[in-house]
Amino acid sequence: MHVVMSVNMNEISLLREYQLIAGVDEVGRGAGFGPVIICITAIDKVFPGRGITDSKLLSMGKRIELDGYIKSQVKEAHFGESTAKEINQKGLSWALRKATERAFEKFINKPEFLIFDGKYPLADLGVPFLVEIKADKNFLAVSSASILAKNYRDEKIIEMSKIYNKWELAKNKGYPTLEHKALVKKHGLSKEHRNNWGWGL
Repeated sequence: MHVVMSVNMNEISLLREYQLIAGVDEVGRGAGFGPVIICITAIDKVFPGRGITDSKLLSMGKRIELDGYIKSQVKEAHFGESTAKEINQKGLSWALRKATERAFEKFINKPEFLIFDGKYPLADLGVPFLVEIKADKNFLAVSSASILAKNYRDEKIIEMSKIYNKWELAKNKGYPTLEHKALVKKHGLSKEHRNNWGWGL
């Protein structure tokens, strides 16, 4: 495990040393329904941001608007996921690590350096990396991963809501809102719910 300190480090300086760097971000960690999703976006240049930032700071319309632009600019972008069943059986930490490994395995050209958002790396993928709180706001590659991951999971949950239509999933995206908790108390848990949440059943 090769950890790099983030002092005075940005993507421009990283790309002087590495030909291909990538941002890693997750979505769905705090949800009570459905999978956790990892996106890894690899870049070989810093492209115009056009408002790209942490997905949590953007409206759904803006995220969708940026989706195609990001995909046209990055070298590769891949998703990995772990299901609610895997989370229930093996835990969230395992699920996050496995989803990250699954995304990384899809790369044709493996990134030489990774940037993780948060306090800890989601997985050790055998390449140098840095971890930074708010990397999803401060690094273009991570912001891009954040947006793509959010769009990907939202689309997936909306599709799943057509089957699991008792829990207003298209509205809450699987997160444990007060309404979602009330619907769980009324209808119980589906097989795609995470049973380690405090649903109050």
